[in-house]
Amino acid sequence: MIAVFRIDRNRSKAAWQRFRSGFAGILCTDRYAAYADHPISLRQLCWALLKCDIQALVDTGSAAVRVGRWGIRSVTRLIGAWRDFKDLKIDRLDLSLKGLRFRSDFGRWLAAAARGGS
Repeated sequence: MIAVFRIDRNRSKAAWQRFRSGFAGILCTDRYAAYADHPISLRQLCWALLKCDIQALVDTGSAAVRVGRWGIRSVTRLIGAWRDFKDLKIDRLDLSLKGLRFRSDFGRWLAAAARGGS
């Protein structure tokens, strides 16, 4: 895996197009609209940014706090599993199993969030 970062004077579609020239890999980003021309099958939302979005639910102090905390715990476990894999504490099979559990937990979280936290 190789991570590449580029700092451009302007955050724009033109800057993205200069950067992506010849790039055909997986893109991990925020939700900036300029990335929409990269194939969806090769895009992933940054989990750290998603965790911040979920934290915003907790910070509202509303009924969303409970479901927000649940989401934070799920994402924290996923990020922890990835760190354990990178640190060779777990193997790919263990990471995959944790990923399957996360999908199930996160699916339930999304359903609860859609119901308004109930």
